[in-house]
This record gives sequence, structure tokens and C-alpha cells, in this order.
Amino acid sequence: MKKVFMVIGIVVAIIVATIAALLLSLQTQYRSDVANFFIKHTLEQPVLIEDVEYQAPYHITLMGITQSQPDKQKPLYIDKIDLWFSPSSITEAKLVLDSVLISGLQLEVSDLETFTPLFTQPNIKLHQLAINNLDFSTPDFNARGIDLQISDPTRDNSNSSRNNNALLPYGKIQLSVTQLYWQGEAFDNLLIDLDLKSSDSTLYGASFDWRGAKISGQAEQYQQDWSLVNVTVDGLRLNQKQTQSLRSKEWDVASIQINHINSLDILRSDVEWNDGHLAAFDASLENIQLPFELWKQQKAIFSLQAEGVTIDDDMFIEPSIKLNLDPNQILIEDFYTQFLQGSIQLNGEVTPSSIQLAQLDLQGIKWITESQDKVLPSARLLPWLTQLQQASIDRLNIERSQLIQLANKPYWQVSGLHVEGHQVQLLQQRKLGLWQGKLMVSANDASYQNIVSVQPVVEMNSEQGKWTLTRLFMPLKHGYIEANATLDFNQISKPWSLDISADGLPIAPMLQQLELPLDATGYGEFELQAAGLYGDSLMFGYSTTGQLTGSVRQGVMTFNDKLSETSTDNVFEIPELNANFDRGRFTLEPMHIIGASAAEQGTQRVQTLNGEVSGELDLLETSKHTLSISLSDPCHQISGKLTQAEYSEINDCQQKSATPQE
Repeated sequence: MKKVFMVIGIVVAIIVATIAALLLSLQTQYRSDVANFFIKHTLEQPVLIEDVEYQAPYHITLMGITQSQPDKQKPLYIDKIDLWFSPSSITEAKLVLDSVLISGLQLEVSDLETFTPLFTQPNIKLHQLAINNLDFSTPDFNARGIDLQISDPTRDNSNSSRNNNALLPYGKIQLSVTQLYWQGEAFDNLLIDLDLKSSDSTLYGASFDWRGAKISGQAEQYQQDWSLVNVTVDGLRLNQKQTQSLRSKEWDVASIQINHINSLDILRSDVEWNDGHLAAFDASLENIQLPFELWKQQKAIFSLQAEGVTIDDDMFIEPSIKLNLDPNQILIEDFYTQFLQGSIQLNGEVTPSSIQLAQLDLQGIKWITESQDKVLPSARLLPWLTQLQQASIDRLNIERSQLIQLANKPYWQVSGLHVEGHQVQLLQQRKLGLWQGKLMVSANDASYQNIVSVQPVVEMNSEQGKWTLTRLFMPLKHGYIEANATLDFNQISKPWSLDISADGLPIAPMLQQLELPLDATGYGEFELQAAGLYGDSLMFGYSTTGQLTGSVRQGVMTFNDKLSETSTDNVFEIPELNANFDRGRFTLEPMHIIGASAAEQGTQRVQTLNGEVSGELDLLETSKHTLSISLSDPCHQISGKLTQAEYSEINDCQQKSATPQE
């Protein structure tokens, strides 16, 4: 046994002596030759050094390192490499390096093969690799001012695509880059703290400056996919052109796949795109699954506050929204915005087929349209809205709003609109109507054509699909309109009833639809009672029954200038109007029009205007309409069908004959 220990002692002594001799040789004029010899037999690389400096006991500096590259005209040159050897090299029977520091280097992606032996050769073990002031370029990006530090760097010897294409070995990595230029974008002051593994890597921290923004965050890898743990983007600025450019690029970073966002905060940012603008906004996303699909999220949260949001020509001021996203469900915790000189606030639940709002509050909305091209913002949601099965609002409140429609005739407007609704269901099985709840509508004033009402009121309710118009009262300048009605949504036939009373109702807007060759004003008194079935148009036409009675007073009629250049006004009245609906036919009993020249006064007036309107309207076949008019005074004669806007016109006073007009 003593002999064994003696032999081991001799071997150790020889090794120590050899190492000592090697280190001492580095103090001589032959140090570069010794170093080149050692490198040649250790790395098996065509590497030469210019000089060596040894600092006892374990630090060696190599200077002026050149590696010949047969496939390239220009060799790889390194200013300096500092090596710190480990005493464990003796016990482990391999070259153990505590640290390697490389300074003064420019690399291309193909040059990385030079450093592969540091990570793969079995006779070399490296604890830490550092690179200072590195400039690096690939066909995809350029980086300058790189400082890199890797603890325990290793290369996987497998043939995986990741291992073969990776720029960095596995290990604990600290990286700083003065500027990274990629995809036409500059990323400044990049800092990375990363534990890189074949799987389950961890990004402890990363930060950089981009497009005026400071971006920082952490990330974790689960198997091969990544999750953004906590990312902050502060001060991002993108104009329309920049946004379009970014959307057109392929953002592939070393095949990194991000499939989850645990937390992403965007602060004090401004983004423009083709049809919109997010101004001075803060946004937060939590637990988002990628690629993003709205109806497939699981316990996700989205919130947004902004100074303004512009979509097309619509401006939303100071919007605020918070959404909770679950599979096939969106909980709107709160939504508020100033819009159309008023405000909108709502909360509730949305699914792919339903809207269930707990609250909808509209204050001071002023909607005015003067063009057919102008559409409501809700029109963008039309494809989704048409697929809705259910829609309900627990509490509906509209105050001080104004609606004006001037794009198409008939024109109408409502000012000072107030709507109050409770437990309102407006859509059921894709059918629109008040299926449940109570609704009260009032306004300061409303107008339809030239019919103006001040302080109109509408009240209605529905119980399990049985709708009732309990009150409609519209004061007019010289009278009123009053109505009540019923409709049963539950039955396929949808039975309905209607009762309308009107007094002082202007007749001019109604007569304008007939395109008569005259102008007429006056006030009508009407009573209508009708009932029927509303299942479809055929059912409606054949089932409608009812009666219409009325009269017209204070009428003034003027024949148009086509018949007479000196037309005079006629005062007229219709003493009695009687009509009925029966099995799809509207029958008007002969309605007499009597009048006289407005130039005559009081009792001196002699009846000179006579006319009659009678006939039928077929609610299903317009070709069977027989409703006609005949009208004459001392100078004019008119006759024709009211439904066709074709009239024979004769002027006896001027000896003119007019051709029929359409």
C-alpha cells in the first residue's frame, strides 16, 4: 500500500512540475510559441496569438488572436482574451476555466463556429464566458455595443433545430446591447437577464427603448412556448404610416412562440392606424391566450382609458372600459365615454348570441345625420347584431338627447328625449319587439314632416310577450294625437289591435305622398279602430278589419301654376269621411269636398269647389286599386287615380290643356 501512495505522489509531483514549467515558460520570450502549441493541441483550431501575459496564479491574457478561415478571405481577429483557470483542472483531468473574457471583436453569424469548442469539447469545461464591446451581424439583424456574460454555457449535442440554429448557448445569460437594428426598427439600450435552457427557460428581466417607448418585462417558457409574465410599454408613439409598416412585417424571433400574456400594461401611448386613432391611452391585458380569439379566452381581463378614440369619423372622448373575458362570454364591468356631445355608460354581459345589460345610460346625446353615407357607430357591429338571439336591458335611461334625421324624406326630429325602461327585453329568438318590461318615452318636442308635437308621451309594457301601448299622447299646435294598441308576440299569427284618435292633425304631409297637382292645407279629425294578424304580410292584409271616420276643416287649396298663371286659393272642408277595412280591402265611401274662393268673404261665399274621392285599396294586390278623385271649380277640372299619381287636368279659364303628369 505504501508503494501505491508513493506512485500517486510521484504522478502528482510530475503534473505539478509540468504545470509549473508551463507557467514559468509564459514568463520567457518563448511564451507566444508555448501558448500557440498548447492551443493547437487543445482546441485543434487554426489559431495564432501575438502575445501572452501571465498573472499568477491563474490568469492568462492572450493578445492579438487570429483565426484563419479557409472559406473567407478575411481571418477572424480578436484584440484580447482573458483566461482564468481553475485549480480543479488537476483533479478533473481536463481544462477547467473559471472565466473567459473576450474583448475587441466583430462577428458575423458564420463566425460563431469558432467558439463552439468552448462548449462542446469534452476536455474543456467553462464556468463563465464574457464578451465586451462586440459588434455582431446576421442577414436578419445588426447589433453593436454588445456586452455578454454567460454562466455555465453548454451546447446540446442533439440534432434539434433549435440547437443548430441558436445564436447563444444554454446558460444563465446577461446581455446588454447599445443598439439592435432589426426589421428596419431600432431597439436601443437593450438589457436581458435570461436563464436559457432547452425547455422551461426564464427571462428574469428585459428592457429596451423603441419608438419613443420604454419597454420592460419578464417572461417564462413552458416546454417550448412562452408567456409574458409582466410587460410594461411606456410612451409608445406610432403614426399611421408606422403602424401600417409594422403590421406588414413578419415578427419571428428565433422561432420564439408567445402563446400567453400574463400581464401587459401600455401606458401614456399614442397609436394611429388607417381608420382610427388611440390618443393618450393606458391599456392593460391580463391572462390573454394567443393567437387571440375573442370568444375563447379563459378568465382574461382587458381595460382601457384614453384621452380620445377616433374610429372613422366618430370621436369617443375619455373612454373607459373594463372587460372580463371567458369562453363565449364577455362581462362588461364598466364602459363609459363622451360621445356626440353627450355620454354613454353601460355594464352587463355579452355572448355571441345575446346582450344582457344591467344598465344603459345615455345623457345629452345629439345625433344629426344629413347624409346617407353617415351611419351610426353600431353599424360596424351589424354582422354580429344580425346574429343575436336575445337582447335585454335591466335599467334603461336616456335623458336630454336629440335625434335629427335629414338624410332622407320624410324628415323627422326629436329633442329633449327621455326614455325610462325597466327589465326590458327587446329581442327574443332574433325577433325585435318589447317582449318584456316597461318603457316610458317623452320629449320636449318632436316633428315628422310638418307635424310638430310639444311634450309627447309614450308608455308601453309587455308581460311574457303580450305587448300593450297603454298611452300615446302627442299634443299638436291645434289638437292632439292619442292612441293605444296591443300585440301578442307569443302567437305565430301575432294578433293586434289599434285605436287612434286625432284632432287638429295637419293634412299637408299626407297629401304630399299623393303627388296631387295642387297644394292643400287644413286640419283633420280622425278616429281609427282596427285589428288583425301580423304573422306575415299576407296574413296582415287578409286579416285586417276596422273603421276610419273623420272630417277636414279650415282647408285651403291652391291649384298649381301648370294650370293657371293666376291661381287663386279656395277654402274647403270635408264634412264627413267614412271608410272600413275588411278582408284585405280598404273601402272609402264617397267623400265630398266642398269649398269656395278664398277671395269671397263671409256669407257672400258661393260654393264653387266640388269634389269627390271614393274607391278601394287592395292591401295585397296594388293592381286592383280603384281609389280615385274628381275635383272642379269654375276654372279647373282634375280627375285620376290617387294611387298612380296620374291626373287629367283642364283649365277652362286659360284655355290650356295640360298633359298627364307622373
